Amino acid sequence: SESKKLTAGTWKVKATTDRKMFYLYPKDTDPAWTILKVKSDKSMTATITLTGDGYDYVYMGTPAQAKKAGKSGWIKGKVVNGYYTFTIPVSKLDKKLAITPHSKKYESDGDPKTDPWRPDKWIIFYSKDAKKTSDDASIKTGKKKTDDSGKTSGTQTKFQNDKKADKVSKWKDDSGKSTSAVNNSTSLKDGVYSPDRFSWSGGSGRLAYIRCDKITVSGGKAYATIEFGSSKYDSLKANGRVYSKQGGGNSKFVIPVKLNANNTIIGRTTAMSQPHWVRYSIFVYKAGATAGTKAGAAGTDGHVTNTRKLSDKAPDLLGLKQKGAAKVKNAKYFRIFYYENDITLVSIDQGTGTALEKKAGKNEKDQDKTGDTKGSGTSAAADNAKAGQTEETIADKAMKTEPTTVAEEADAAGATAEELAQAEAEVGGTDGAENAADTGSADNQAKIEYDEEGKPIAKTGSELTNDLYKNNVVNYLIVPKDAEIPAGLEKDCVIIQRPVGDAYIASEEALDTIVSLDQLKNISNIGLDAEAIDNSKAAAAVKKDKVGALGSYEEPDYKALVQSKTDLAVIPGQALPAKVTKKSSDEEKAVSAEKAATLKKLQTRYSSLEVPLIVDRCEDEANNWAKAEWAMVYGAIFGEEKDAEQMVTNYISKNKKEKISHE
Repeated sequence: SESKKLTAGTWKVKATTDRKMFYLYPKDTDPAWTILKVKSDKSMTATITLTGDGYDYVYMGTPAQAKKAGKSGWIKGKVVNGYYTFTIPVSKLDKKLAITPHSKKYESDGDPKTDPWRPDKWIIFYSKDAKKTSDDASIKTGKKKTDDSGKTSGTQTKFQNDKKADKVSKWKDDSGKSTSAVNNSTSLKDGVYSPDRFSWSGGSGRLAYIRCDKITVSGGKAYATIEFGSSKYDSLKANGRVYSKQGGGNSKFVIPVKLNANNTIIGRTTAMSQPHWVRYSIFVYKAGATAGTKAGAAGTDGHVTNTRKLSDKAPDLLGLKQKGAAKVKNAKYFRIFYYENDITLVSIDQGTGTALEKKAGKNEKDQDKTGDTKGSGTSAAADNAKAGQTEETIADKAMKTEPTTVAEEADAAGATAEELAQAEAEVGGTDGAENAADTGSADNQAKIEYDEEGKPIAKTGSELTNDLYKNNVVNYLIVPKDAEIPAGLEKDCVIIQRPVGDAYIASEEALDTIVSLDQLKNISNIGLDAEAIDNSKAAAAVKKDKVGALGSYEEPDYKALVQSKTDLAVIPGQALPAKVTKKSSDEEKAVSAEKAATLKKLQTRYSSLEVPLIVDRCEDEANNWAKAEWAMVYGAIFGEEKDAEQMVTNYISKNKKEKISHE
């Protein structure tokens, strides 16, 4: 249509964008109203508000023009009510104008190949329907709901219970037998209870949360009231049956559950064009309850691991019985704890004495004095959130460069899970979304993280793992292949599946130990140049092409690691940046900063590849006896605990007079 000429003054005009993760407020209105000011010389400026919070600058032009213009030419966003608002020059009405937003996330992801200036975006301001308004007019927005808790546990700890018994949802038999019948017998007396903990995992990332506020015990049987953060789930498969939604509002179901154990549920969502079944795992914990069978985990009161400093006391892991701890007498930088079902927790302190070390706040110091470590992981997560130490997934861009995906663009824009879902639907793609549930495998579905109140933090499983590496203490849960762990526990610990069969070892000390444990057969690649390998057995294996030598750990061959199906990576302690002080030289500070940046990139990429990463601090130990005890770490990982303990005993016995201090 023909353009309408606007006279000098302030106008409300409609505008639209390409809407590929670049939405004007409000997102569900297109076109959206904006404020346009026309000066007497006919020049125009518009004030726009974006729905995402990932863009901190915009430039009216292409990415190349933005880079050439420099920062002085960029338009900085102003946060109003939680939304980024920009005032931009408008050269024409009713025409597509090139606009380039700048992603603050991609600016700091540590990958030079990632361009923070997002391409191919445009905006149009329409003269039609323009309305003259007052000079102080603005587009009113409600205050944006933000999640500043920083919690990434995914575990519900607050409950709303009306103390009224709930009736079991209406059901019919599941002819497909998608789930198995559960033994929901419990030792709890009949009555209504609040769970002590509730956790869930799985799904596609489109669901905001699952809650469980109530356990109803009737006739010695336990029933959980489950609420989805959506009204679109009309049916739920559980206990070998198909249950129907109760009431209006968010989808609610009352189903039989085995307490203190994992339960599989499969919900049907009608949010998309066709209904889809989505698989989840839930864990309802109640202290004092016993599971219906001996196979059920009895559980303990607690879930969060200690991430601030090492402790000689085993963490209480939700749903896992403690079975003791390894006798670590000399080593300073690791601890090992044993749990039922042959599950082992290895805690490694990678922060103390380095530039990565985070000091405890007053509350944490008070907890340390009393020996109470509960919540330390949450505090660390909050510290990380405040410091902006979160990163988006880089995936395997180290191996190849691909066009921008919907998920990448959503990440750059700081989109919520709901915005990502809509974007995927608009382009007809799924990117591992809800229809992945058709396969019945949660392993292939993207994982999005939520806080205990169900607010989406919008993090993938690899991003959650990457966040764990930012703590002083990194907790590794070593789990036998067929063992089941409580839902949500992977959000507190880096999971290492045992047996490890294709390890990448870039630490000479770790290599010597693993070879001594007769585990060379489970090493696929070594992070050293072939001529630099001192271990004779390993060198011989490389010479015979049984093991690869990939050179420096700082720039690993990611393609080779993927092709080898690497399931564990170990790098040397020298990867940790040295602590710097006011007295440190500029060169020392620069070297430390460079190492920190390199480690950050390695952590991000290994997380993206779903390869557990360990930093071996053997060489940082105070003496040779302490160094020898690191054999226990690899004994736990490779299932050779007894041999490792014997190695340590033999070494110390032969070197009683040679407890040589670390130089």
